[in-house]
Amino acid sequence: MSLRLQLAHLRRSWSPRRSDLASAVVVLAFVFTATLATVAESPRPARIDGLVTGEHRAPLQGATITLTPVDSRPPLAESTNVSGRFTFSQVPPGRYRVDVSYRTRHASSNDPLMFEAGEEYTLDLPLAPTVVGE
Repeated sequence: MSLRLQLAHLRRSWSPRRSDLASAVVVLAFVFTATLATVAESPRPARIDGLVTGEHRAPLQGATITLTPVDSRPPLAESTNVSGRFTFSQVPPGRYRVDVSYRTRHASSNDPLMFEAGEEYTLDLPLAPTVVGE
């Protein structure tokens, strides 16, 4: 039997049955639905943009902003760029304490801030100079 005849015979002998196709469609539909349900259950993260300024509202490059969740999750940290700007693009929803530090200066939020799923927030964080003797 030539190779061409063998391939033609193979194509004819391997044809999926309707029951096989129906089973495959059911399995794929289940997997797709389960994936959509998982995605729908996961809350979208919040996005937080902001600016850290110092004396005379000058932007502070290299300041560190730390978001510490009030639950047991690990903190998130970002640094400001040359313009004093920072972005947290993947913040899980929840309550966070906000800390800012720059060289010898440090400031913390007294009360935790609530960040909701899928929302965008802007934080302008002025950092006062440290006064000697305090």
